[in-house]
Amino acid sequence: MNRRASWYLAGAVVAVAILLSLGGCGGAVPVPAAPTSPAPASQSAQGAGTPAAGSSTGQASGTTEAGPSAGQPAAATAEAGTPAAEAAAAPTAAQGSQDSGTRTITDMSGRQVVVPAQIHRILAVHPVATYMLYELAPDKLVSVDKLFRSEYLAEGARKSYSDADVQRLAALPVTSVFFQGVDPEELLALKPDVVVTIVRHPNLDEFAAQLGVPVVTFAKDSLPLYAQSLRLLGTLVGNEDKADKLADYWEATIKQVTDETAKVPPAQRTRVYYANSGILTTPGPGSIMASIMDLAGGNNVGKDLTDRSNEDIEVSLEQVISWDPEVILVGTASDKQKIMSDPGWAVMSAVKNNRVYVRLTYGSTDGIEALMGLVWAQDKLLHPGDPASDQRFAQTMKDYYALFFNYQITPAEITEVNP
Repeated sequence: MNRRASWYLAGAVVAVAILLSLGGCGGAVPVPAAPTSPAPASQSAQGAGTPAAGSSTGQASGTTEAGPSAGQPAAATAEAGTPAAEAAAAPTAAQGSQDSGTRTITDMSGRQVVVPAQIHRILAVHPVATYMLYELAPDKLVSVDKLFRSEYLAEGARKSYSDADVQRLAALPVTSVFFQGVDPEELLALKPDVVVTIVRHPNLDEFAAQLGVPVVTFAKDSLPLYAQSLRLLGTLVGNEDKADKLADYWEATIKQVTDETAKVPPAQRTRVYYANSGILTTPGPGSIMASIMDLAGGNNVGKDLTDRSNEDIEVSLEQVISWDPEVILVGTASDKQKIMSDPGWAVMSAVKNNRVYVRLTYGSTDGIEALMGLVWAQDKLLHPGDPASDQRFAQTMKDYYALFFNYQITPAEITEVNP
């Protein structure tokens, strides 16, 4: 063996010795663990509570890994009545989610949902969620639901969007809504990465399993839940800045209203009856409409009705007479005419004092416009006939529509009511 070969051999022996020494000291490079499979797209969280309508809200997570953990139980059905719980601390993302291209969020039902790290195609089967997705991620929204189309895009619908937005939205495919029994194939044909529905979607977990893509829920059973839902969907589509801007305005408006309400002792609050379809139906105390009456400073005469989430509970004229409401809120001008001309209603304080008010077309007490329905309701309950209050409301409507719809509402639209 020559000298050079001896050097090579000696060097090899030394290298082997060093490696063996490192191995004995735990210094060897570890072998990467095999990636774990992602969790199921719909896994129920435990412990979700259900506070009364109108309770204060917590903050949703500001990360891209989790949304607010508030919500009704995962098994919520169409009959579920109470609003979702206040937001709790958001869970952390599932380990290894970045490696697998997914992340885990907690939706408004309290369900742990694994979603893609980047979402490119999304749709909703509820008009409020459709609105939110278009506002937060217009380029990712792949369809509109039937109710959204009828409310905003159909011939004769209220004009809440610019002509350019209407044209863009009208070009999208139209799907069914959650309560009509949505066909999974109808949605899958649009190739969504995620589908959004309401917490009260019938047989929610079964629907998610049939669909085979992540299903995320939002909530709207009380006004504070809208802000939580905006933050959740902003996190979902990667537009937290816009979601926070809308949610902050929403919460600030509620606070301004409730600060005014707090000045009126509960025992002195005005008795108010909310007349829904057919006049002799009224919403249950777990509905968005009841939430508005409570927050605005009214004493909802139907607060003890037991069918909490039903928005059209039948009541008798005798029952309404026994409640003797001081204010009645109706949906159309013709409904007001029926009440004011019917001798059966004439004995009530609201009729005697001409305090029957027609709800506004552009300030609805349901849907995304419900925030303006709240401001309007307080104006009528606490400041009837006050021109200064009416002027403040008109300015609030202008600010709201500019921010939420990028639409310049007209003075005539501010006061418009359904015939």
